[in-house]
Amino acid sequence: MSGAHRHPYLTVPEDWELVEQDGPRPFVTLARWRRPDGSIVTWRSRAHRKHPSAEVERWWWAPAQLGWWIGVLFAVGASCFLVASVPVYLDAQGSTGQGVTYFVGSIFFTAAATLQFEQTQSVGLDPSSPGTRRAGGRFTLGVRRIDWWAALVQVAGTLLFNRSTWFAMWESESAAGFDRLVWVPDVAGSICFLLASWLAWAEVCDGAWRWRPTTIGWWVSASNLLGSVAFGFSAVGALAIDQVALSDGLATGGTLVGAACFLVGAVLLLPELRTAPTETGVRTAVSAPA
Repeated sequence: MSGAHRHPYLTVPEDWELVEQDGPRPFVTLARWRRPDGSIVTWRSRAHRKHPSAEVERWWWAPAQLGWWIGVLFAVGASCFLVASVPVYLDAQGSTGQGVTYFVGSIFFTAAATLQFEQTQSVGLDPSSPGTRRAGGRFTLGVRRIDWWAALVQVAGTLLFNRSTWFAMWESESAAGFDRLVWVPDVAGSICFLLASWLAWAEVCDGAWRWRPTTIGWWVSASNLLGSVAFGFSAVGALAIDQVALSDGLATGGTLVGAACFLVGAVLLLPELRTAPTETGVRTAVSAPA
């Protein structure tokens, strides 16, 4: 593949020659160009977005980086869900304490998801300068970007979990009211999480069902995808038939496993701050496409 190329949303000079392009259609998640001086510019959607704005020396403590806050907030939210789903915690705190913990966890999920969406809004348009961020905070439609859709759908999912966990704290609702205020938004939120996780998986794999375990971003997306599947099983188990849950064990176990997977994915976001710079940027020597 060669010749001048106009990227769907990046700013690419006309004299750059496209040598490789990949991604789950209709999205582009990987591109390589050869510049007139012979150097190769490699761009990956996730690595470009996750690239820190400055060098990160200690990934476990980098509060100046937006990506660090995303990982920490997701980790706190997942920890709340993990703790609340442990049967011993329910015995000790009761259903009210458990419900409050779930709700608090959902707030942290929403905060992290909102920052993640902001990260998609601020990403720079120069493929050779991934550390550059756009300023101004202006909302932009990124309908041609898979990461924009993933972040937007995830925000919607967290808001639905805010609603379901809020009403779940109150036990005065009738069975019909519980289904309408708790179970339905819980199912919808789980579907949003599953879709967002699959989009993130497709982004990092440059395709729908590829296997790319050589990068830490792949393990992040894989953990989140497994967590979303587990949350889906939890929602199925919580389905009430004749005012009795289909499976309390499935509902509780799905939440516990899902929260554990989300916690792993959130923690891995922190060391990814150190690995992202190696996956994108300018290379002076021509290399074979990966």
